[in-house]
Amino acid sequence: DFRKSFLRIFQSPRLTLAAVNGHAFAGGFILALLCDFRIGAKGNARYSINEVPIGVPMPSIYTEIIRYRLGSPAATEAILSGDVYDEEAAIKLGFLQQTTDKDELITAAVTRAQTLPKDCLLAYAQSKKNLQGPVMQTINNDCIKLDEETLKIIAHDESIKAQQRTYKQLLARKR
Repeated sequence: DFRKSFLRIFQSPRLTLAAVNGHAFAGGFILALLCDFRIGAKGNARYSINEVPIGVPMPSIYTEIIRYRLGSPAATEAILSGDVYDEEAAIKLGFLQQTTDKDELITAAVTRAQTLPKDCLLAYAQSKKNLQGPVMQTINNDCIKLDEETLKIIAHDESIKAQQRTYKQLLARKR
């Protein structure tokens, strides 16, 4: 169901926008990457796809979407390193297309959404479908088998130990 929800957002025939008002890590940031356009609030927010360093292999469906949005070099770096990016790096890598003051974030997103004339919705929907065609073919043909392997790795003793280590580190930070 989670996967279906993400694909529904990704394939929406309408313009989708993410107004990112703070830190975005892991699945939260992947959720933003599902959207056609991403605006972040200026400030000290950090962005990361940090699954691998915490011991969770990136599922192939999300790998394909990240690669589609960022290109292979940036996707490879972000997924495998788990690096944490600031606002400037997030724009450079394509995580965000724009930033704005936090109190202007929703206004900026609505303004961006209104740039597409209503009589162009069919053209937008078909063009988006055409752009996403190759990645959807890969997702539909290859990702289910790869993600079955991924689930086995998530449940592997070594991965569980890494996840426990990360959890303990997070607990220690809160104290």
